[in-house]
Parts: sequence; C-alpha cells; structure tokens
Amino acid sequence: MKQDSRHNTRTKRGYALLIELLVVALLIAGGFVWYTNSQTATLKQSRLLEETGVLQNDGTSATAGAPKTVYGQSVQAAKGDVCRSYLGQLREMVKMDAADGKFPASLGEISGSQSINKCPVSKEPYAYNPATGEVHCITPGHEKF
Repeated sequence: MKQDSRHNTRTKRGYALLIELLVVALLIAGGFVWYTNSQTATLKQSRLLEETGVLQNDGTSATAGAPKTVYGQSVQAAKGDVCRSYLGQLREMVKMDAADGKFPASLGEISGSQSINKCPVSKEPYAYNPATGEVHCITPGHEKF
C-alpha cells in the first residue's frame, strides 16, 4: 500500500506542475497577443497620420517640419550627421582645389562634389562664398555645422 500512496503523491505533483506550466504558457501567449495588438494599433495610427498629411514618412511633421516621434527625431539627427559630413568633405575639396591660391568659382567646378552639394534634410544647395572658400548649410538648425 505504501508504494501506491507514493505513486499518487508523485502523480498529483506532476499534475500540479503541468497545470502551472499551462497557466504560465497562457499568460505568455496573452501577453504576446496584447503586445502585438498594441504595436499594430501604433502602426495603424502612424499610417493614418501619414495618409492625412500630418506626418511624413520619416516621422516628421508635415506642417512644421519638426520631428513628432522618436523615429522622426532619430531620422532628423542622422540626416544632420550626414549634412555635417557632407560639409566637411566639401570644405576639404575646396581646400584641395585652392592649392594654387584661388578658390573655385562654384561648388559645381569641384570634381566629385555633385552628389554631396545639397543638404539631405532640406534638399537645398549649400551656400558657397568663392571669395573666402567658405561652405555653409542654410537649413535651420544646421548653422553651427
């Protein structure tokens, strides 16, 4: 008889463990469904704002141009870094072309500058002063570059 009672206790513990595992699995599945639905709702809201013209594809505001989302702020910061890089490359190109003492008349005269002579944010050409060889970005917020 003692063996039967031990077997029943082990079986009961096994069932309790199985039920606990099932409850945990259900909680995980419910959390996954909740998370997926919340992400889908956020994505739908972003798409709706883009369709109505409130947000652009990069997450920036279509009306004010200021980023409204973390994604938009990240994109703007990355484009600002690209602008800073372009300006640095252009300034080095101007210095190299001015080795004879005369700055180029325009940025278009510098070979290889056609792909980087516009700000990636505003798509406006960089301001260039042929008398001094200075290159600046005219996009608001990029004056310090």
